[in-house]
Amino acid sequence: MALGLFAVFAILRFRTVNYTAKDMTYIFTVIGVSVINSQANIPPPLLGAILVNSIIIITAIILELFLKKNSLTPVLIVYNKLMFLNADHRKDLLTDLTSQTGLNIEKVRIRKIDIVKGIAELEAYCRDKNVP
Repeated sequence: MALGLFAVFAILRFRTVNYTAKDMTYIFTVIGVSVINSQANIPPPLLGAILVNSIIIITAIILELFLKKNSLTPVLIVYNKLMFLNADHRKDLLTDLTSQTGLNIEKVRIRKIDIVKGIAELEAYCRDKNVP
């Protein structure tokens, strides 16, 4: 049984478009619920299936809402003011990025700096829901 699940996930992971960990979790949950429904022998069968499925679905919804509230969304930004990339100007960098993008940026990570062109590739993290 477990070998079959690993085979399904290997096919999904390596033979198709790469799914995120969240998508793979939902796929695993659906497969797990279907296995539980086929193997469970809780009397009476319909009430037991409804109870187990409800517990799993409600748990997934609660976790989704709780984890989504605390997560940051990454946004890639090409930035041209290299003077703000110094650690001493971190607050100025966050203020400038927030004013330029209109997003509530809380954290920034420098991915790449091209000194010749005078640009940097930044990964900014924000809590906004309407991120492009």
